Amino acid sequence: MESAMRARTGGRHLNWRGGLDLVASVSLIAVAAMLVLGEPRQVPGQGIITGVVRLSNSGGAVLASVDVWASDASSGAEVARDQTDRDGRFSLHVTAGRFTVSAARPGFLPSSYGSVRHGLPGVPVVVSAAARLDLGLYLIRGLQLG
Repeated sequence: MESAMRARTGGRHLNWRGGLDLVASVSLIAVAAMLVLGEPRQVPGQGIITGVVRLSNSGGAVLASVDVWASDASSGAEVARDQTDRDGRFSLHVTAGRFTVSAARPGFLPSSYGSVRHGLPGVPVVVSAAARLDLGLYLIRGLQLG
């Protein structure tokens, strides 16, 4: 039994305590990876707008490398910007307020959240401090002329 254990551990002898230390180390690494790679972290005093950008009329294919930004609904000033990852996800950290959320990528018509047709304004979203809002945005293939 001891020779089988050494064969599985590369010749090193692991006792029960060493095995527990190894399990604890692997668990800490897994938790750290979830914190770094998982859900966007909430910043104190700010809300967060997250979501996924998909290709419209395609059965929901996600779109990577899409610019997504939030603008103040009153002034139109851009307050946060992100680019979607390979899974189409984005994350915008904003202070409490009303915002329009828009997306654009070359080869696609720009779009705003809640817009019923290209070129029409989107529907502002309200974000409170420490709130999380999850949105879906859709882009249509095409070129904007002019």
